[in-house]
Amino acid sequence: MNIAYRWFLGLKFHDPVPHHSTISWNRQHRFKDTDIFQEIFDEIVLQAINHKMVGGRVLFTDSTHLKANANKHKFTKQEVEVVAIL
Repeated sequence: MNIAYRWFLGLKFHDPVPHHSTISWNRQHRFKDTDIFQEIFDEIVLQAINHKMVGGRVLFTDSTHLKANANKHKFTKQEVEVVAIL
């Protein structure tokens, strides 16, 4: 596994790594019918506001619309009008 990933999680080299589906499984089963993920999200946003990382005055989004086909040789490029709301 990636050593930077282990460092970020506080895992030692031989510690087991959480399975990739752990968060998804917990969301669908263990924490079903709870608002724990909303509470976590709200806390992260609150901390970002407190550290002046976000202000809530302007919202910028960037999205790319592609067909749900992973074939890199089959796609259609389309230009999309950008709408700026001030």
